[in-house]
Amino acid sequence: MVTGCVDGSSQDRADGGTRTPYTGDVLRFRLHWTSLRLLFAAVAITLLSSTTAQADVRRLTINDPVDPGLAFDLAQINVAFDRERGTIGVIVRLHRPAPDGGSYADRYKDSVTISIRQPDAADRETCREIVGPYDSQKGDTIVSVSWADASFFGQPGGFVGYQTSSSTAFRQESTEEPTRFHPDRMGFTVEVSDPLLLQGTDLRCVSASSAGRVAYDPTRPEGGESYDGVQTRMFAGYPPVAFSAKPRRSRLQPPGKLGNLPVVVSCNIVCKYAEVGVPFIFRGGQEKTFLRYKLENRRSRLDADMPETYTWRFSTARTAALARLLKKYGELRWRFVYFVEGASGSKTTAVVETRMLPPRPATQRPTK
Repeated sequence: MVTGCVDGSSQDRADGGTRTPYTGDVLRFRLHWTSLRLLFAAVAITLLSSTTAQADVRRLTINDPVDPGLAFDLAQINVAFDRERGTIGVIVRLHRPAPDGGSYADRYKDSVTISIRQPDAADRETCREIVGPYDSQKGDTIVSVSWADASFFGQPGGFVGYQTSSSTAFRQESTEEPTRFHPDRMGFTVEVSDPLLLQGTDLRCVSASSAGRVAYDPTRPEGGESYDGVQTRMFAGYPPVAFSAKPRRSRLQPPGKLGNLPVVVSCNIVCKYAEVGVPFIFRGGQEKTFLRYKLENRRSRLDADMPETYTWRFSTARTAALARLLKKYGELRWRFVYFVEGASGSKTTAVVETRMLPPRPATQRPTK
């Protein structure tokens, strides 16, 4: 598919598709190219530092709708994986207070399970399910909250209540402690610390589930809902966006015609991007830019793995001005800077250069 920017007001699709707002390529302000490069560098450093900060602490928030019959009605799960400290923090919020007591017979089915794990070994952008111990990878961590009743198992005076268990592959033992409910019992907090979680353990996937119900409801099939599985999600920033821009040399096209400065752009996931392009030449070892002909596209969208050829069309005045420059200098170089954000929240930048040649000479018809 070919996408084009029209000079001044709109962005057209050459195949007759929809039109979306476009800011135009008219220069609104003047900046020295050095200042513009500093601006690009500052933005790139900001994006890079943001990505770097997220690489040490991975975070994810999952929201879940109301399920009235569940004992633990999950509302929100917040997970923070600190790779530098080797810790996982989990904060769970509920739609209703957690049950506050009962017997083993009443509460033994009540549980919450949260899994934080590595992606598929063959495809690092895909989460996998853990169905047994042999499906685990180093560092995979499971946190569960369930009812414990030592007296039920012949241990009078032992612990009775909800207990949190956490286990990290490939340790043989797990850690148990009384569940740390919030004062209003509208949630609980879990912290896991293990050397196996230190830098190098690439946990990306989070899933959660809740089992057990408040009471049997004779008006609903099978007594009402007794299980809720939350869809598996990746930490924010995963999978990371990868952006490709492959320019092709072109000639200046007639006014209103697409085909100027074609660039094939693509993303590995759904993404949006903005771009800025400036023409320049080299003379005597110095770079001379023409900021008055700056091009700017503030927002475009790409589907995953669906390359598009992006071109520009210019007005009559713009075409004539560029033709004069091409006649004077022979060719123009263009530098485009792309600022890209993937649907996962990850960001990247790219810089490409291309060349524009003068219009193709008109063919003269032989005179009779």
